[in-house]
Amino acid sequence: MAAIREVFSSGPELDRDAAIAQVAHAAGFRRTGSRITEAIDSGLIAAVRRRIVRSQRGLLSIDCRNVGDYPRDLLMSSLLAAMGFAWREREEGIRVAARRLGFRRTGSSIRDAFKSVINGAIRRGLIETDGKLIRKTRS
Repeated sequence: MAAIREVFSSGPELDRDAAIAQVAHAAGFRRTGSRITEAIDSGLIAAVRRRIVRSQRGLLSIDCRNVGDYPRDLLMSSLLAAMGFAWREREEGIRVAARRLGFRRTGSSIRDAFKSVINGAIRRGLIETDGKLIRKTRS
């Protein structure tokens, strides 16, 4: 996801074939064989679902450039999907959620947004706490 975000953050719209080639290059591959193409294509589909990129008229482009562009509900669903049911420290939960959305680093804006999302999820009963640890509620 980070390589996909990196490719599209520079701005241009790309068709699927060009996107696959550029993501492969950004990920360190010299050539794109069928397995690499298939894996990146699958990653692009996931990136569209996660709103990292959008697909319009056969072209892909960046959708949510930064964490502030994401709707709160999408941040919450990304956090819950990334965390699973394992107990994690809050910072680790924030880190895995940020990676799921293709962010390589978790700066203060990402940390603040996800802290707020975690608190909201706790209030809604979607996340349970045990001291400094959190996990998705089993329901």
